[in-house]
Amino acid sequence: MFTGKIGRLSYFIQIVSLIVLSIIAYVAIIDAGFNNMWYIFMRMQDMSSIDVLFSSLGGSLLLAVGITIGVIIYAIAISGQRLRDLGHNPWFALALLVPYVTFALWLYLCLVPGKQNAPHLPDIAINR
Repeated sequence: MFTGKIGRLSYFIQIVSLIVLSIIAYVAIIDAGFNNMWYIFMRMQDMSSIDVLFSSLGGSLLLAVGITIGVIIYAIAISGQRLRDLGHNPWFALALLVPYVTFALWLYLCLVPGKQNAPHLPDIAINR
């Protein structure tokens, strides 16, 4: 996943697909969580409101966190491949974790053409 190179079109398609699928997953999780919350609220009036909230949204929140971590790891992996195609160090993909840098980096990776003779960078840099 963290090795190889990908071009602009492949990167763009993967990023857009990742964003669309993430939005669909989050909407489904939120919808399921709130529907479950109303069901529990209507059936168990003796529970406190905070118990109802955590019992219904706890699993949904955990699933959303898991999806978010997966999306971040995949986005960093394909951004590293694209950076390698541009002749840059793939570790610069960690800049996606910096707010406000993410959008600029995605634009750069989607718009700048790859280098034909980009220097081969090792997949893992180890000083021996």
